Formats: sequence, structure tokens, C-alpha cells
Amino acid sequence: SGGTIVTLTEKVTSDKVNLLVQKNLYSAAISMAFADPAYKPSDITALYRRHAEHLYRKGDFSGSMDQFIYTIGSLEPSHVIFRYLDATKIPLLAK
Repeated sequence: SGGTIVTLTEKVTSDKVNLLVQKNLYSAAISMAFADPAYKPSDITALYRRHAEHLYRKGDFSGSMDQFIYTIGSLEPSHVIFRYLDATKIPLLAK
């Protein structure tokens, strides 16, 4: 009497990934994208780029470079090189 029924529906992977990215949980977002075979490789690469940009803005230049490495072949090298031309960051380009 007077009861309610609750229906739960799972969000699609892209919605879950977007939510994780909004919370800056890039590693979890990338793992979730990899777990879904329907997720396009180009979209996963875009996640790596966003993660790299996020780390760079935070000042984690080494971590950022680690993420940029995953974008090789899909991101113009000049984009990364330009960011690391500062003398203190040049050694990171050798990664």
C-alpha cells in the first residue's frame, strides 16, 4: 500500500567517462574507456591528451609527458615540443 517502484538504468560508457573527466579522474575514465570495446581508439587518445593538459596545468610536467606519449601519432609533435621548450623542461622531451 502506497509503495513505490524504483527503476535503475545504467548509463552508457561515454556518460560515465564524461562524469569521471568532469571530476578530473582521468585514470579511471581511461580504464573505463578501454574496458568498453565500442569505445573508439581516437576517443581514448583524446582522454590521454586531456589528462596530459590537466597535469601540465597543475605543474606536473613529468606526469604530463607520460600522458602525452600515449598521443604519439595522433597529436602534432609541435604541440608538445612547444610546451616543453623551457630550459628546465627540455630533458622531458627525451622521454
